[in-house]
Amino acid sequence: MTYIPVHKILDHIPNKFEAIRVIALECRRLNESLRPSDDDPDAPEPKITSRAVERLIDNKVEYFDARERREEDRQEAMLEAAEGMLDAEMPGAEVPGAPG
Repeated sequence: MTYIPVHKILDHIPNKFEAIRVIALECRRLNESLRPSDDDPDAPEPKITSRAVERLIDNKVEYFDARERREEDRQEAMLEAAEGMLDAEMPGAEVPGAPG
């Protein structure tokens, strides 16, 4: 069995259960997309799980925390709404630097 450097994984994704989920999704993606190479059929291929872990550690797996993403989206929507309210309160106000 291959040694999995848990501390390196947790540097990228602090929740170990979320890290396992991300690695499993990457394994599935790799399994569907990678084919054994015909160049050297005797060359040992690293296992899909080992590849997924290496890709996560090397920052080759795009990962985002859904809760953080929702919070960022919520804050952005609130900011846009506040800007819209300011624009509605001052319909004749000119924006500095705007043409016109």
